[in-house]
Amino acid sequence: MPDLVTHSGVAYLIYKLFSRRRYLIIFLAGTILPDVITRIPYFLVESGYDWLFVPLHTPVGMTLVCLWLSYFFEECERKPVFVNLWLGSLLHLGMDLLQYGIIPQHLLLFPFSLKRYEIALFSAEASMYIIPLWLILIVGVELVLRYRGRTINAGRH
Repeated sequence: MPDLVTHSGVAYLIYKLFSRRRYLIIFLAGTILPDVITRIPYFLVESGYDWLFVPLHTPVGMTLVCLWLSYFFEECERKPVFVNLWLGSLLHLGMDLLQYGIIPQHLLLFPFSLKRYEIALFSAEASMYIIPLWLILIVGVELVLRYRGRTINAGRH
């Protein structure tokens, strides 16, 4: 899997470049959610039961989890919370598809099919080497957006 820094970095850049809404934290949470709800239990339960969490790392599983989590918010916030969590989790699953491992591991069509998929553009470990580049890119984009925001606001006065 691409690491959580890579997942969050890509999500942050996409969100900052294409959205001005106030749900950035929810979107970022969605990008790490698939690994949080499947990897943490993996370390907490006996190895014979870790398969119970595999369906949660699928589009259907994430849809249900995001829907459930959105009900912890006020009714007027539920739809945007669900959409941002869900889109973040789909971005995560899409990024995971790009990697290759020893065996394909992504059950995209679960529960309708148990076929595993991958696009296999890079190894699972490759994202670890570009973390410094992600951080530089994020800081650069943030600085450009802030500078551009100042010049736009200065022109209005």
